[in-house]
Amino acid sequence: MVNIISVIAPIFILVALGAVLKIFKIADENWISVLNRFGFYVGFPAIILNSFLTAPKEAIDFKIIGFNFFLLLIIFFVIYFVVKFLKFNRQLAGTYLACIFLGNIAYLGFPFITALINGSLINDSPTSLSMIICVYNLIFFGFGTFLLEKSLAEEKGQKIDSKGLLKNPYLWATLIGLFLFFANIRMPATIQKCLDLLAGGTVAVVLLAIGMFIPRKFELDKDFKHIMIIGFLRLIVVPIIFISLGLLFFPLKKLGISVLEAAMPTAIGAFAVAEIYNLNKNIVINVIVVTTIFSIATLSLWAIILGV
Repeated sequence: MVNIISVIAPIFILVALGAVLKIFKIADENWISVLNRFGFYVGFPAIILNSFLTAPKEAIDFKIIGFNFFLLLIIFFVIYFVVKFLKFNRQLAGTYLACIFLGNIAYLGFPFITALINGSLINDSPTSLSMIICVYNLIFFGFGTFLLEKSLAEEKGQKIDSKGLLKNPYLWATLIGLFLFFANIRMPATIQKCLDLLAGGTVAVVLLAIGMFIPRKFELDKDFKHIMIIGFLRLIVVPIIFISLGLLFFPLKKLGISVLEAAMPTAIGAFAVAEIYNLNKNIVINVIVVTTIFSIATLSLWAIILGV
């Protein structure tokens, strides 16, 4: 328990610092936009690339990666077909899909789980972590954005913008990283140092951005039930599915990354998706805030269950 707190504390102290900067008006909404754009377009693509360039191939358990891919694909389409069965309108259906599937696997998950790996509390490697992040990105920014683009285009009576689907930097960093990794290509020392510096500075920057995002008005209106349902599914039900099915194939000690990534709060990136695809932004904002706050307790709980 002491080890878990020592890992969680620095992360949420930086998140709290971001909130303080926003509350005392040192930072404003422009800061959040700039820091998030840096993380989205530069920082985390650099982290993904760096993890592939610096890790040996034998560090990856491809059985775990395959398990994550197929289970996430099933969860994704279960969400999609359930909201269609419930006859949610396009806006609400897309909101459920984005908020439940888009966990904060990179901004929060990467520093949190990497700290556990570096402390030998998780039996896996940062490369496996990056590969699992890649799986999430490939599924959502492949199938997810296609479906959201399709439903929005149908609502407007327009054709799908196929070019827009190819502009996601996470997707390109993933594809390039996979190529470099399997081709056994290494960067020159100068380029590698740049990637190291970018990767090292990104985590603190985006944790501050998360904190700046939190001090917002929480309205108990007609959306409250959706906020609570999505939060419960995101923080409790999805990781339960992972740990329950995972134990059929792997020992508990091999499920650390998979379960903890599944237990991450909804990502700030969900708000960007809501802006682009005209989803219910009130639900998205409040889900991000609620799940981020409650994840302090739920991540600790899942870490204890996993024995890390």
